[in-house]
Amino acid sequence: MPPFTLTRAHILAAFAPLAETQNLAARAAFFSHVAPNVVWTVTGSAHALAGTRTSLRAHTDATFDRLGPRLCGPIQFNVVRVLVDAQPSPIAASSSSSSSPSSPSTSSPSTSSPSSSPSLSSLHPPENSGQWACVELRGVATRKASGKPYVNDYLWLTRWNHQGQIDHVRSYHDTMLAEEVLHGA
Repeated sequence: MPPFTLTRAHILAAFAPLAETQNLAARAAFFSHVAPNVVWTVTGSAHALAGTRTSLRAHTDATFDRLGPRLCGPIQFNVVRVLVDAQPSPIAASSSSSSSPSSPSTSSPSTSSPSSSPSLSSLHPPENSGQWACVELRGVATRKASGKPYVNDYLWLTRWNHQGQIDHVRSYHDTMLAEEVLHGA
């Protein structure tokens, strides 16, 4: 079997189920494209959804399951734009193969975090360890409390493993809007 190569068509097919809001079983097909041990970071520090989770279940519990009950239905995510970088970075590839004594250490710095916490290297994998894509999404739903529209733009920087699954996400979105919904506005 030839090695997996990330393509725009693969990404569009993987994300297509997120546009479904009526048939939840069809919508769930998206999650078959996400590794169970995905590292998913919602960027930021001053909002309730921010943080890094190291499994799909933990991310779902901390984000989708908190925001979802405050909306009239699932967020309809539509892909706006996809940028694909399916090649390992030549800089990262050459530096990771270097064995000179002056090369920076690739070991994780010691921290005082619990031993169950993921290492820094697992949260920030080397660029050449997978294939990357930026997926811009428009999320649309209706707020339960006010009936106002929820229209949020998202950018997910995604790393895809050799099985064609997302194993790393950095998510950027309008955090103020999400906070308004979480607080019942």
